[in-house]
Amino acid sequence: MPSNTTKKPAVEKALHFLISAIVDGKYPASSRLPPLETLAKQAGVSTVSMWKAARHLHATGAITGYHGAHFSIASGIDLAALGKQFPQPATAGAPQPQHFVWERVAHRFKHDILNGVYKPGQKLSSLKELQQRYSVSFQTLRKSLAKLSREGLIVPHNRTYAVRDLSPRKDRGTIVFIIVAGANREIVVGSLHEEFLSLLEAECTIANKNLEILGYFARDGENFFTNARKELCNLPSGEHVFGYVMVIAEPFISKDFVLRRIAETRKPAAFLDLAGGRQHPPYLSAHLHRQFESAISPSSGSAVGRYLLGMGHCHWAYISPFHNSHWSPRRLEGLRNVLYDVNSATSIIPCTCNNPPDVFTHFRELSHRTASVNHLLAFYDSWKAPLPPAYRNRLDELFTFIIPERYLPSAEFEHTVSQLFEQALASAQVTVWIAANDEVALNALSFLKRHGIAVPERISVISFDDTHDALRYGLTSYNFNMRAYVYAMLGYVFNKQSHHNYPTTRPIEFEGMVKERLTVRRLHSTD
Repeated sequence: MPSNTTKKPAVEKALHFLISAIVDGKYPASSRLPPLETLAKQAGVSTVSMWKAARHLHATGAITGYHGAHFSIASGIDLAALGKQFPQPATAGAPQPQHFVWERVAHRFKHDILNGVYKPGQKLSSLKELQQRYSVSFQTLRKSLAKLSREGLIVPHNRTYAVRDLSPRKDRGTIVFIIVAGANREIVVGSLHEEFLSLLEAECTIANKNLEILGYFARDGENFFTNARKELCNLPSGEHVFGYVMVIAEPFISKDFVLRRIAETRKPAAFLDLAGGRQHPPYLSAHLHRQFESAISPSSGSAVGRYLLGMGHCHWAYISPFHNSHWSPRRLEGLRNVLYDVNSATSIIPCTCNNPPDVFTHFRELSHRTASVNHLLAFYDSWKAPLPPAYRNRLDELFTFIIPERYLPSAEFEHTVSQLFEQALASAQVTVWIAANDEVALNALSFLKRHGIAVPERISVISFDDTHDALRYGLTSYNFNMRAYVYAMLGYVFNKQSHHNYPTTRPIEFEGMVKERLTVRRLHSTD
């Protein structure tokens, strides 16, 4: 095999991408590979690099065919020999451990279960069918399934296995979901909260369990719990409570009051950290409490970076008005990590600022600017007095959008991000804007439209969170895979006997995915 080609990083990256996909069972024996252009996009390399990698595998007999669109996996492929012949590359810093084929198949199974390919309680196919699907030997398959059985994800069932039910208990019972509330006792639901809560409700309904939603807030130096009816209450802890699920997304609000109350109950709890920058408190039990994290590691930025390179974009602008938050610099770090591994000319321009630090502080900082708006509203009240009630009601609906608490923060945010957009627009090389979240991206689309700049023909736009608005406006966005977190967290709370199978020394994180829509276009060499 020619050594001068395999030494090129892009070809080596393509080669390892193909081998991992084949060994992990993504492309079973005798199946046809996707077109090389599609594979190159997924691997984040050029089509030429992927073609050279395919030629190497063709020379070893691992794949057959003669043209890019007609390569197929060999019917008698030896996956173990393939994995040993091309071991996975080590990343910067420390070499990664080598994994046996059965471990990779187990990882693939686990990924499918957490992402809903196999539903709770669903019986798996026969071992023979699974063996054919994953293109592995019977012994390798049995090792993979035994590992998942030890971890509590599957259970033996009629000569095969079934996905474990979320809850082995048949009594109704209750899961308590805890989230931040405002001082007015109204529970605050953000975009990721909304998706998480919707999935949580659905899984609890399927498992025939109650879901009780609690908010927590501080007022005059005291901490309180409030229920969905805005009534003050205590943290439920009776026999009917299985445990607790909590989302942490507000780094500026103290959680110690809530966490200590949970620790006192001695019931299992799963915490999803969306804010970052916080250590697991020592008073939480290593046997009863587990921390998951999402949206705060560099991995999401790296995934978006690999996607953009696969689409031909080499010059990026990262736009974030939230750079004092823990998660924003980490996303930028992930984007930069991808560029460090690329030999060709690439660049990223950080267009960032630390304002606003958070929406609540933002309201307080804007309080001194509301005098003129208050004067306007006072004039409006006197002006509308002689009008018929129906007219006054309709006008009131309109004026609610310019009261200080709503209008000024929105206008100030738009003003802040517009300055960052101007900074990104100043670079003629940049072909894609990477927004810190969907809110910034939607403002970017409006800004570009006002300036007569076509999206994605001239500037592509991509972001993070994949909210409902991203779907509504056709925005390409990174989805953090809340479904996997809901399944894993509920499974942890319900299944006390499986607690020891979860890592205790580090937060648990799952892979997300880029949801490709209308705002990113593929660049060609002539662009």
